[in-house]
Amino acid sequence: MMEASRARAGGASARVKTKAGWQSNMDYVVRQVRDSDAGELVGIFNLYADTWATFFDKPISEDNFHSMQKEAEGYPFLVAEHEGRPVGFGLLRPFHFSPLMRRAAMTSYFLHPEQRGQGLGSLLLEALEQAAAKKGIDNLVAPIVSHNADSLAFHQRRGFERCGLVDPAGRMFDQDFGVVFMQKKVTNADE
Repeated sequence: MMEASRARAGGASARVKTKAGWQSNMDYVVRQVRDSDAGELVGIFNLYADTWATFFDKPISEDNFHSMQKEAEGYPFLVAEHEGRPVGFGLLRPFHFSPLMRRAAMTSYFLHPEQRGQGLGSLLLEALEQAAAKKGIDNLVAPIVSHNADSLAFHQRRGFERCGLVDPAGRMFDQDFGVVFMQKKVTNADE
């Protein structure tokens, strides 16, 4: 379990170090998710429902969120707080149900829109990478809606490479969409 750590988006902390060059005075605490976070995290996620940022065309319920938590059980599920309030979250979940494929994990992260551009996405991703490496996970796979140019660019800037495409994979807003799979190999920083 990852302990809470204090981090400055442009600097470093004892647990999470960013390589990004952002200059920000916003302090974040990155910690494990708690059941009591559900309402706030559902609120953040639902800010993106019915956009190309999710695979949902309508808001999700807390029950849906708890299903997401259950799917991520045994994997890092992190929350970023600012001034004591959740402002984003990131999680890993199994890439495949077979225990033989535990070296790979799928990623998801969502930030409150007001926190975008502050380095928080990079901070959460780096925290997930560190937690993944400690669990023996050395491949992160990000499934991204093909129309989500911002997410595709974010992942590419963070060292992810395109490794697959399913097109069309679904339909939303009266349009077909594909899913781009991007992969990043991670290593344990302690090695």
